[in-house]
Amino acid sequence: VGTAADGLYNIPTDLARQPRHYTTANGLLHNTVTALLADRTGRVWVGSHDTGLAAFEPSTQKFAAYRLTHTGLNITGLTEDTDGRIWLATEGNGIFFREPSKTWQRLAAGRAAEYTYNLLLLPTGSHGPQLLLVHRQDLSLLDCRTRRLTPLAATDDPLVRDLLGPAARATGPHGAAVAWLSTRTGLLRLDVAAARQGTAAPAPGLALTSAEVDGEYRPANALGWLSAARHRVCFTFQGVSLNPSEPLAYQYRLRGLADEWSRPSPTAEAQFPGLDAGWYVFEARVRRGAAGPWSPVTTTNFGVATPIWRTWWFRLLAALALASLAYGLLRHRERQLRRTQYVLERTVRERTTELRQQKAHIEDINADLVVARDAAEASRRAKAQFLANMSHEIRTPMNAVVGLTNLLQATRPSTEQAEYLTAIESSSQNLLVIINDI
Repeated sequence: VGTAADGLYNIPTDLARQPRHYTTANGLLHNTVTALLADRTGRVWVGSHDTGLAAFEPSTQKFAAYRLTHTGLNITGLTEDTDGRIWLATEGNGIFFREPSKTWQRLAAGRAAEYTYNLLLLPTGSHGPQLLLVHRQDLSLLDCRTRRLTPLAATDDPLVRDLLGPAARATGPHGAAVAWLSTRTGLLRLDVAAARQGTAAPAPGLALTSAEVDGEYRPANALGWLSAARHRVCFTFQGVSLNPSEPLAYQYRLRGLADEWSRPSPTAEAQFPGLDAGWYVFEARVRRGAAGPWSPVTTTNFGVATPIWRTWWFRLLAALALASLAYGLLRHRERQLRRTQYVLERTVRERTTELRQQKAHIEDINADLVVARDAAEASRRAKAQFLANMSHEIRTPMNAVVGLTNLLQATRPSTEQAEYLTAIESSSQNLLVIINDI
């Protein structure tokens, strides 16, 4: 067991024996052990930090140091292939290998393999021994016999970023080899058979990496029901390409909004602004290049709650409420009309009674006026008759007075008598004028 600061522990399978502890005091190059390998001969290879490589020889029970470069090495991984070669990965110094019973050599792989953090031996099969090399921002496949290095993923692929953690190989369904790699964004599961096939590999898988609702990050597969409002929903997804020479193309659609797939695009993002109430199923797929097969569809579903005023039961209640309101208004209007009709009828009756009373009073007044008119007419006729009679009766003696006065003036009266007669005649004439006027 290698440790980060306490050297190496040899723990026997026989629990009755005590474990042994190895440090720099008894031959270990450094107490920080970063890689361990027990080869088929029983030798234990120990990689450490900033020093070099050491091997524990079973025959001598001592450590032997191997100087591979002029400076120290940061050894990150050790493994042995089926042909007996030992492979050593370093951080910054590339990859070294050792043929059985030969010296160590450096693999001429250029800058692609300078930083390698894990070595996984793949099942041999018909391809011969192969190693999966885990770099910081990349994956590559190494043929142990031809020393040929094949990149498996593009360096800008976000799902193979910071592959600095542990790695392991497992057996998947039907005995297929699967590599598990730890990254900053989670665990990456790699199908070894697909990695070996290269360009003939099936379509890449697709992972929904995140979701965003109105600017707030949410789990992509657990959006559930969103509140009753219009939302802006964004999904980000990523596929891992086993052929970095061909770019990935993505398609997506949001069922419930549109059933047509989007145009193939290298952009691994989908935005849907202003989503209204409803149930939606987001689907995405990926392929290599312009003619590769599409991957299986990756889906997630979510819903936007319907506002209460748009639910069927609310509309039913609203319709019932409106019907009740209309019925109430109709009944209220009917009661008002009946009340108005009653008031009008009562007013008409009262007015009719008043008019009848006024009519009777007027008829009484008219009867009185007829009586008064008849009385006045009779009085007028009586007065006219009286005046006519009086003027006739008075005129006759006045004419006699006037005539006799004229006769007396013809008798040659005295001057005094003539004056008297003139005065009598003048007064008589004036009196006749008055009687004629009357």
